[in-house]
Amino acid sequence: MKRPGMRAVVMFFVCLFSCICCTAWGASDGYYTVTETAASWDGTDADPLKITTTDYDYAYGDEESVTYNLPWNITFYGQNYSRITADTNGNVWFTASNSASSFNLASNGRGPVIAAWNNDLSSSFQGGVFIQHKTNPERIVIEWQAETYTEQGQNLPNNFAVVLFPDGRIRNDYKSFTTLTGDDSGSGTSRGDGSAYLNLTSLYGNAFTLTGRSFQFVPQSLFSVTVTKTGTGGGSISGNPPGISCGASCSSNFAQGAAVTLTAVPDFGSVFDGWSGACSGTGPCTLSVTAVKNVSASYSPTVSP
Repeated sequence: MKRPGMRAVVMFFVCLFSCICCTAWGASDGYYTVTETAASWDGTDADPLKITTTDYDYAYGDEESVTYNLPWNITFYGQNYSRITADTNGNVWFTASNSASSFNLASNGRGPVIAAWNNDLSSSFQGGVFIQHKTNPERIVIEWQAETYTEQGQNLPNNFAVVLFPDGRIRNDYKSFTTLTGDDSGSGTSRGDGSAYLNLTSLYGNAFTLTGRSFQFVPQSLFSVTVTKTGTGGGSISGNPPGISCGASCSSNFAQGAAVTLTAVPDFGSVFDGWSGACSGTGPCTLSVTAVKNVSASYSPTVSP
């Protein structure tokens, strides 16, 4: 007699050992879990004539790149970074400062990378790579408008993006592709040294076949940082990366290893007395988020003469 539920048990072990079901359940490399997600296209101004600022920059051409100072640190594979380099080949680098194409995703010899489309691309005739800081919610959008190197000048543009969030989440958005000779050497995220990577291409297909789809990489370990204001005075508390902006109390989640700096500013007529809990003193409170952190900030009123 056939046992009820036996097929489900068998399928569980098949999925566990062969990862056939990874795309449905979410694949993980120990740092991130990737799943398909519903998202509206969130591009940039994508204007090569626009004046560059701390919130907007770009590069265009073949084998070009732009290095951008982030408005807040981002944690990627357990390390904190204050800048990124985006190249015209569809990649975001965290330690390398120039361009590369069609590399081995797992072990590229150049360090941590987000390869949105790991191919030899060019924007010599149109488009480029554009980086823009956006708010509500806080995020950095990196957008590519590019042709493949072999098709440049043939009006066959491709449009896709990476979105970075302060809490360590990453989203790849694939808007549209018109390539006729597309290639993909393995797109996804990687620590770069062979120890950890998520190959989006092997899980979901070549990047240029993912039109209209989005994929989210979520850090596996998220810890909360909670700040509580005490005392009879008043003041504000802000955090870098963003996420902490307090009334009486506030809390936000951060990726494991994130460096969070809290700054207390007393209101007029109040003085900041200092931190307690995970921080002490009266200067900025810097935390390494390796566990749940609780901090109190005390304010007292000043005495008028």
